[in-house]
Amino acid sequence: MVDVWLPYGDTEVCLRVPTRNLIETLESKEARGVDDPRAEVEKAIENPVGAERLSELAKPDMKVAIVVKNSKDADAQINRTILEALLKELREAGVEDRRVKVLVAYDPTAPDRSAGIEAITAERSRRQTPRS
Repeated sequence: MVDVWLPYGDTEVCLRVPTRNLIETLESKEARGVDDPRAEVEKAIENPVGAERLSELAKPDMKVAIVVKNSKDADAQINRTILEALLKELREAGVEDRRVKVLVAYDPTAPDRSAGIEAITAERSRRQTPRS
């Protein structure tokens, strides 16, 4: 028997495999992040693979829903970056912010992650509040 340790959340689990059934053990390489996540997100939105740009598909009279994962820390920052880029693309199509609803996908098994989405919604509220 060979013990193979697999990542599982914040820990690892041991899988016992009969030696005759184990051909090879592969390990993933460390993924390298990008230097400018905002630029990469904008590039992806401006150049979708196999589809038209969102700004070409959306029409000014459309109502739009965007679903984001409820998260905080680094995930919240990338959510914010993606959301800002999507809103910019929708504005280019003539869709007003008031016609866009942001839905937060909540995972009841995850720790409280409300701080991340609060930052996004606070920024959005500031933009939509008329200034005197």
